[in-house]
Amino acid sequence: MRSALRSPFGLSACGAAATLMCPLAAAAGPPDVPATPAAIVVSQYASHLHVVPPLGLAALSQWSSQREICTAFQVSARAAAVPDVAVTSTGLGAAQFSIADTPSTRASVLRLGTVDANGHRLLMCLEADLVPNPGDTIQGNILVLGGTDTPVAVSINLDRPVTDPPSAAFAWFLALVVPAFITLGAAWITARIAERRKQKARFERFIDLAYGDLQDFFGTHFQTLYAEPVDDRSFAQKVEHALREQRIWTRIPDRERRRLLQCLRTGRRDTIRRDLQAIFSDWKSKLEDPREAGAGV
Repeated sequence: MRSALRSPFGLSACGAAATLMCPLAAAAGPPDVPATPAAIVVSQYASHLHVVPPLGLAALSQWSSQREICTAFQVSARAAAVPDVAVTSTGLGAAQFSIADTPSTRASVLRLGTVDANGHRLLMCLEADLVPNPGDTIQGNILVLGGTDTPVAVSINLDRPVTDPPSAAFAWFLALVVPAFITLGAAWITARIAERRKQKARFERFIDLAYGDLQDFFGTHFQTLYAEPVDDRSFAQKVEHALREQRIWTRIPDRERRRLLQCLRTGRRDTIRRDLQAIFSDWKSKLEDPREAGAGV
């Protein structure tokens, strides 16, 4: 009795399981067949190219003088040699290809003939004008055609950078350091102008207070020195000593004193006289060369 009951139950259960598994097996279908690898291999290439900016700063890429961007890559056969191989591009403008050993021979479609496993080292050059403005970018492909295979496409990106860490640092320098230097320079110039005005005002007050002494110095003492039969070097030493002794030297403004000192060190008698005339214009007539004054009379 038990055996009779088990048999129908077992058959019923097995029938249900078989019914459920059949649709699943039908849906799975046959296993995928692995794709056959291309007979041509493209390797050793840079997928991202950049217009090189001046000084390596992307912020200056607008003014890059680079006319073209070139990159090398390798084309070789995966196994057996592949006939009728050619290289061209799409989406990269008038890209020019050449064999790396002979870069002067270029073509937009480079025919390599039969390529074996050793392959060829090639060069591709792109025009920088493809990305004229900072931030511009284009994407294209190198296409390698060979035999009856589908062309091998290699994605290439070209851009003109707009920013990078050095450019950010340069921008920070321009934004913070340069204004600080300008402010410092402006303060220095303002201080120099104020000091110059102060020295000239002090010199003018000195002339007003010591007018009589200066009149005697240039009218008598200087003329005596000028008339002495000594060489120019000795004359210059005596003039400098007399100016210091009479406390005139330190009253002369810095700029004029430096010029006069240079003249005393290297100049001749007549140039020293003319330099003193420029500084002490009130006594210009007193500082005339006695020989010229006599000739004028």
